[in-house]
Amino acid sequence: MKFKIILFFILILLVHVVISQDCNTLCLNSGYSYGSCTDKCTDIKIKGGSDCASSGNAALIIGTEASKEYTNLERFIGENSSSPKWVWVIKNMKTKSSTKIGSTTDDSSHSGPIIGLKNNFIANSLSSLPIPAKGVGSSFCFPNDVICVNFQDLTATNYSKYTIQKTTVDLSSFNSSWTNKNTISIISDEKDGLKLDTADYDLAIASSGIKTDTIWVIYNNTASYAGIFYRDTSNNGKKAAGFLNMNSNDSDKNIADINYQDTKDNNVQIDLRGNFGSANGLSLVLDITAKDGAVSVNSADDIKINLKHSSNSDFEGYGNTSASADDSDLVWASTDIGTKTIDLRSLYGIIIKDPKTNNALDKVILEIPDSQVKAKIEILRKESQLTKTSISNLLSEGEKIPQPILGKELSSKEDYNLILVGGPCANPIIEKFSEFPKCKTWPFKEGESIVSYTQNGKNTALLIAGTTEDDTKAAVDFLNGFKQYDLKGVYIKLINGQPIVISDISSEPDISDFPYPFLKGGQVQNMQIIIGEKASIKDINSAHDININLMWLNRNSSTNTTTTTENINLNNYSVDIPLGSNLADTNFFNPSLSYNYIPTLIKNQLSFLNKYIPYHEEIMLYNSGPTIATSLSSSDDTYKSDVYMELNSGSLRYYYVFDDNIDIASATVDSPLTINFLDNQISITNIDVENKFKTELGSKYLLNIGEEITVSGIDIKLVDTTKDGAIVLSVNNSNEIFDKGQSKYVNGLIIKDSEAFKQANNQCCCTDLLKFL
Repeated sequence: MKFKIILFFILILLVHVVISQDCNTLCLNSGYSYGSCTDKCTDIKIKGGSDCASSGNAALIIGTEASKEYTNLERFIGENSSSPKWVWVIKNMKTKSSTKIGSTTDDSSHSGPIIGLKNNFIANSLSSLPIPAKGVGSSFCFPNDVICVNFQDLTATNYSKYTIQKTTVDLSSFNSSWTNKNTISIISDEKDGLKLDTADYDLAIASSGIKTDTIWVIYNNTASYAGIFYRDTSNNGKKAAGFLNMNSNDSDKNIADINYQDTKDNNVQIDLRGNFGSANGLSLVLDITAKDGAVSVNSADDIKINLKHSSNSDFEGYGNTSASADDSDLVWASTDIGTKTIDLRSLYGIIIKDPKTNNALDKVILEIPDSQVKAKIEILRKESQLTKTSISNLLSEGEKIPQPILGKELSSKEDYNLILVGGPCANPIIEKFSEFPKCKTWPFKEGESIVSYTQNGKNTALLIAGTTEDDTKAAVDFLNGFKQYDLKGVYIKLINGQPIVISDISSEPDISDFPYPFLKGGQVQNMQIIIGEKASIKDINSAHDININLMWLNRNSSTNTTTTTENINLNNYSVDIPLGSNLADTNFFNPSLSYNYIPTLIKNQLSFLNKYIPYHEEIMLYNSGPTIATSLSSSDDTYKSDVYMELNSGSLRYYYVFDDNIDIASATVDSPLTINFLDNQISITNIDVENKFKTELGSKYLLNIGEEITVSGIDIKLVDTTKDGAIVLSVNNSNEIFDKGQSKYVNGLIIKDSEAFKQANNQCCCTDLLKFL
């Protein structure tokens, strides 16, 4: 018993050396005897202890050995085999080149390896199958809703009623016989909804610009003259505006303009056209033009009311028969609509109310918008799952850290804040900076490296280089963990990884500012990570370590804990499209859309056969893409007064664009080309012909250390990650090591280490010593 007590107190003394009072208190409160805090969980291993777990995560791509072939124009992944909505576009797979898809109207001119897809359906009515035209609040979406063209709303919200009707008016104050004069009355619900324009009058009595709510058009009982009268809103009296000689079939004279908020001047003019001297030869026309879209074309949206009258005689009604609806009584553009039984909408956005019912009453009722109506269209690409992993808070666009590129790809080095990785012998661009060492006069020995800043025009250059590739790796590791040294300096030499400040005097950014000026407030600041054309694999991996570390630094600095990515569209491209126009008509959406327009579209690099290939995603609105249609422009009466987005086959496309030469035909099972195609991870393993490829298809998984999943009956657990991106997986209880980016066949699965992160800890390790005494 005495021996146990002595041993107990010895253990107390030993453990007490490393314990933290706060941690000890926490462990005591949890029922343990002692506790110690550590940021390296392997430091404390006490029998019976509840040791803190390692912290980190990894993004894995896991697929089966079963391969699939995809061929040009065949169904896309998951589509119905007999009637696929989306089909592949696969061409030139054996061509060693970059992708060129400049034409948006002739895909036969596209060259280089083409991997894309396009819609295989027509949606030009509400009865179109399998997908109908889309109204307000609905969308055309690429597979899995990764990219959507959203019809958000219409721009105009206010409408005013205008009634054009054959009726009678008392104009006896002008002519004693006109006590019940037949007239075509134009009445606005707005006090100033009509504005006189007397410039075309043969005899103008009133001045142009007078505003009113009522205008009367009559036969003036003289030759082929029409008389125009209006209501004086100040005293409710009737006044003469003037007279028009309508004596020719070519007569076309403006009598007034619609004047409702921003619909004014020449947007909607009211004209008299034709010959009063010919029976039924006169028409009242709403001459409609607007600044944008199809409605800007003369006569494309005119609404014409054919008037009934004898030669040089009073009005009797509409068309050939008064008080009766005939199809030709009312005409939109060149289409007869006099017997339509539903509300219709013009391209300007004017709603024509129930033509047949009102036509039978010699009446036209219009609802005119306060401005040209347009469709609010948004194109949105949701964030890639790999860029969102483990982040539930709002991230700025700056999270997307540029992937390393070769120095030869820089058009002008002064345009960027540069991080130069590797020595000048492997990375020649370094020699363009006089402050940095030269290849022939490299001043360091093996085991030594440099971290040094200098000005680069108005930007900054940072050199991270060592005598050997392992020394460069040591410098990268130092920079990734520099905060622990609490250093300030623009020139730091490292000997076996330990820093010595050579120069700490500078008004420019230095290591204490890092990651500024490369990142600021969650935003990338014109940054590029540069590797040399002769860079070794280890130098390339070092550059990617810098990239990953910057990603984590940026994620930690750019989160907003009150808003999540699931509830906000971070990046989109929205344009107001006039009715009757295509999305990519002149002045609207660009027909080819990439990251310049929609920042969530991916621009990145992939690793293939020890080479980094830049690529980007591109949306193509082929042949100008979807159309914004009305019941009149589409001749689909079921649209009524609503507006719909229509789509022709092949008009909506997505391409995975290789921006540098690539030899896809060299892909094998052991060295696949892995691409993130619309968030499907596809590993191309074989190319037999130009329009086909064979793949290993995988799914994405994000695992925290210690987390386990089951895929196709195989248990997979993430055991650990390393700072250089390697991982240890337990696959059916057998550990496998994966280098960063490596793919392996294990137990019938293809597993790839896509991305991994290591995080430091500061946790309690508790133990109950009494349990073992």
